[in-house]
Amino acid sequence: MANFESKQLTDDQFSDREIEISRQIATAIEEKIEQGKIPEFSFGEICEALGISSGYGHRTFKKKCMG
Repeated sequence: MANFESKQLTDDQFSDREIEISRQIATAIEEKIEQGKIPEFSFGEICEALGISSGYGHRTFKKKCMG
């Protein structure tokens, strides 16, 4: 049986997935702004396009931006 270490993250640490999702959200927002699509897009639409819930998107993005 393989020995796996449990990785505990504190509030100021980010998982690899959280980092990647935050980058994808930021990139998508930046692209929409550059295309002049304000306010034609919503945060929920970006999360949907990334295949994540808007709740997870908000928690992850807020954690990354505020952290």
